[in-house]
Amino acid sequence: MIIELACQLPNPQNPEDKKYLLDGTELSLEKSREVIDLSNAFNHSYPGVSSRQLALAVCLELFGREAAVRLFSDFNDDYIVKMGHDGNGNPQHEEFTVLLDVSKYAALADEQ
Repeated sequence: MIIELACQLPNPQNPEDKKYLLDGTELSLEKSREVIDLSNAFNHSYPGVSSRQLALAVCLELFGREAAVRLFSDFNDDYIVKMGHDGNGNPQHEEFTVLLDVSKYAALADEQ
């Protein structure tokens, strides 16, 4: 299962103002906060609460609530904290799109 995750900067003067899209559809911070309220923002490239909130939002859309709650922390470690780095491991503050093979998590989501 391949997904496309994109980070867009609607206001390039403010790199903290980010939108994240999963297969072209904007992810909802509010929807993910209704399940688990970790942060008031999404972010990536570091292992903090904002990246975990993003991981939860992605997992909710892909796998549903029950599986998302089980899987989002590991998903964050495997994908979200590694996104948006240059070749030297430094975080980038620019738009990007990545293709992620989440087959492992799709299989885990199907397990009860």
